[in-house]
Amino acid sequence: MITQLSDECKTRLFRLTLRAPVEGIAFVMADSREAAWRIGRTVISVLQSVAIYEVELADVRSFAELVQLGVSDDADVRIFEMKHDDNKVTNGRARLIS
Repeated sequence: MITQLSDECKTRLFRLTLRAPVEGIAFVMADSREAAWRIGRTVISVLQSVAIYEVELADVRSFAELVQLGVSDDADVRIFEMKHDDNKVTNGRARLIS
């Protein structure tokens, strides 16, 4: 099965790796890496009821970066890859923050 993401996703989607106050992954639509960083910190701050300075992000990657780093045959699914060894995905799903 081939996944087809919209052109908007391909240009505006970012994956954030969260470290505190919770660990996990979040996806945001933003116009730039800096905007994704700000949106991610603000949303997690509100959802977790903590001050924005308590929110730590470890990584912010664009759709294009995730596709380039991924190894799945379906390029659009590469954004969900968390770990891969020898061109085989070993952890393809992230725990999403709810």
